[in-house]
Amino acid sequence: MAEGLAKRAFGPEHAVYSAGLHPTERSPLALRALQEIGIDITHQTAKPLSDVPWAEMDWVVVLLAQAPALPAGKKICHWPTPDPSLETGSEQARMECFRDTRDALEIRIASLVAESRDALTGGPH
Repeated sequence: MAEGLAKRAFGPEHAVYSAGLHPTERSPLALRALQEIGIDITHQTAKPLSDVPWAEMDWVVVLLAQAPALPAGKKICHWPTPDPSLETGSEQARMECFRDTRDALEIRIASLVAESRDALTGGPH
């Protein structure tokens, strides 16, 4: 979900990548949570960290509770985020978890977009 949200927030002029320690299939609930706000991630695939072009990265956002070893020289945002796919309640409860995660990530990503634009222009607008 984070990749889809970040791609929309940053726009096509920025490359956005997503990867995980143990990539799994996309959750249908993640697809639905993003479709509710007009984001289609059906073309995205789960990738391992080894597939990330680290040399191209300026910022790295880590959603895991414990950050993995990352290349030096990157701006790192550590946003420990509960994995909504681990929710075991009803489908409605699980969907609410995905929505909550989506909404929290969307707020944080908007803040990161503003911070990165400020860094490029020399201050807030």
